[in-house]
Amino acid sequence: MSEVTFRLPSKGTQYGYVEVRATPEALGMESVADAFALGVVYASYVKAFQDGEREGKLNVTAPASEAVQAMTEDEAEALLLQLGATKVGEEPAPWEKSPTATAPKPWENKADSPAIANIDW
Repeated sequence: MSEVTFRLPSKGTQYGYVEVRATPEALGMESVADAFALGVVYASYVKAFQDGEREGKLNVTAPASEAVQAMTEDEAEALLLQLGATKVGEEPAPWEKSPTATAPKPWENKADSPAIANIDW
């Protein structure tokens, strides 16, 4: 008994694939010996998958799951730790903070500039 494996490329998820395993009979073929028929089945399966994925993407209005909404702070912290995620604080990012005042540089201070010598030759 032979088995056919298709990797269907996802247009909705970058580098995402769906792997489908089926017998030739389940795909409407007699055997995998007919390469042309296998190509036609694969092409129509990919087309139908991508059409369904596109339609499903338009109808997605799934809210956050109840399990995530019902999580306590401790459970959320444990989940973040398991996933290796970093919790971002409420303080602004370093590039959003106002610059700190610095002392003027010696070359910026006009009062300390050296006198210009006037030499008549």
